[in-house]
Amino acid sequence: MATDSVRVLVGGRTVRRRDVDPGASLTVHVPTIERRTRSDLFHVSPPIAFKVVQAREPHTIRALLGFVLTEGGDETGSCSFVHASLSLRTISHVPGAP
Repeated sequence: MATDSVRVLVGGRTVRRRDVDPGASLTVHVPTIERRTRSDLFHVSPPIAFKVVQAREPHTIRALLGFVLTEGGDETGSCSFVHASLSLRTISHVPGAP
């Protein structure tokens, strides 16, 4: 069974680091920032990033998920993605393997 090493960054600072077993969860509370336009006030999150590393022979998998959230326009407490990106990389530990 593989264990994932998870690091959570909020606004560029590490706020949580933990080894997580499959099926386990990890909760992070993120403060919002008030943004004001001429006619409205809304809340947006700082940039949030999840860095995940799963290292097991014969390979290592690295993933980076980054996003920014804003409050939904329907006043139900929902959020919407303003920006999202995902990077996934595999590294083989076998000599000569692709």
